[in-house]
Amino acid sequence: MQGFQKRYLEALLVVVLAVVAVSTFASAAKKSPETRTPVTAPASTTAPANTLVSRGWLQRCVQPQGNEKSGLKPGKKSCAIFERIDMQGSPLRLAEFVVGFREDKDRGSGVALGKIILPLGILLDSGISMKIEDGKPFAFRPSFCTSEGCITFVNLDRETLDSMKRAKQLSFDFKTVDGRDANLVMSLIGFEKALKELE
Repeated sequence: MQGFQKRYLEALLVVVLAVVAVSTFASAAKKSPETRTPVTAPASTTAPANTLVSRGWLQRCVQPQGNEKSGLKPGKKSCAIFERIDMQGSPLRLAEFVVGFREDKDRGSGVALGKIILPLGILLDSGISMKIEDGKPFAFRPSFCTSEGCITFVNLDRETLDSMKRAKQLSFDFKTVDGRDANLVMSLIGFEKALKELE
């Protein structure tokens, strides 16, 4: 048991340090004139020092299987798009943003459901702020935390989705358990195309 706790704490320390590294990189990038030059995002974008890796907005689907013996028919296929940031060379997931629609009627109204997974080690009482580029920040608190991370469900109205389509990135600001400010940046390049395919 002690060995497991040691490995978990070591992994958590790596995640927290990675978030702080991203915060430092993001602050420096804002000051650099090179960030004003439009670029085409590659299929895989690696963060500074090859610490983090983002693979762009992808789609995944699930379909409940039926049961011939009980006469249960297969369920309706459900799809969502997601952006995931992983630790380079490690199975550890740092963060994930999933966007999908509950019902067909939600697609028509433009209202989507977002699932945000952020790393463990967040100071929960301070909450989290999400900002789409230089737009107005959205404040929220994680719904719960598991071994997967700290999870939040948010409603994304048409105005928010349109802002995400136009933007190149969004960011999450929060405090770590040791009181340090952290800023996690997630790319929105490819979001508009992925959402259109989902709709």
